[in-house]
Amino acid sequence: MAHHFAHYGSTSCHEPPELAILRAAAEAVGSAGSIRLPSVSLEFESYKDRWTISPAVEVPVSAVEVTSLFETAEQGLALTVRGKTLFVHLRFQGEVGCPFWQHAHGFDSSLLDVAVEPVAAEPTIARISQVLVHDVDSKTWVFNSRAARAFRQVTRTASRLRHVKRGLAVHVDGCPRSVRSWHGKPYANVLDDCTHCQSCVSVGFVSGKDEVLCLGTTAFPTFDSWKAREGMPPDTR
Repeated sequence: MAHHFAHYGSTSCHEPPELAILRAAAEAVGSAGSIRLPSVSLEFESYKDRWTISPAVEVPVSAVEVTSLFETAEQGLALTVRGKTLFVHLRFQGEVGCPFWQHAHGFDSSLLDVAVEPVAAEPTIARISQVLVHDVDSKTWVFNSRAARAFRQVTRTASRLRHVKRGLAVHVDGCPRSVRSWHGKPYANVLDDCTHCQSCVSVGFVSGKDEVLCLGTTAFPTFDSWKAREGMPPDTR
């Protein structure tokens, strides 16, 4: 089976099997003219429950090509989806963790990781098509530009509460939820309170900024509930 697949299309015996699978994946997506994408979630720099930006959805693909990912030596797929480029990385082993995800951020282009290790063990066109085109369980967003834009939108509207170091503790003064008070003045402990608060967008430790980004007294359980507060229409895509 592996020897037969190595001769797939215009490939030769000297071509690495990974590249042969990549070319077959490009043909599978191109022939289908669509790809099913996993849901997109907005994760916060705290334990606030993530927001679902969009559910898993099948989208049209108007063009597909094998290409270098973000000007690196790594080969992947570039799909044209609704006029934008979606890059796809095929992972043959190991865990999700593309070393070039920061390049995707710089390009503001979404990067999708697809685990193909089970397919690579016994590759057939049908199995490759099933994983690349139809399945979502094998797919993980390494970077999603839509979620990144949503995070920037949210952070622009959040209140910025500066870290205040008091001994070994880190506090913020003026907590809108008044979880703690000192002589009638509200404050919060960043580690004990803000980290677990459903109004907290970022505690600042991950981003390296000495501030908490807070949505105030409303937790906003969904992205649409926050957009409604901001007077923005719900996303119907």
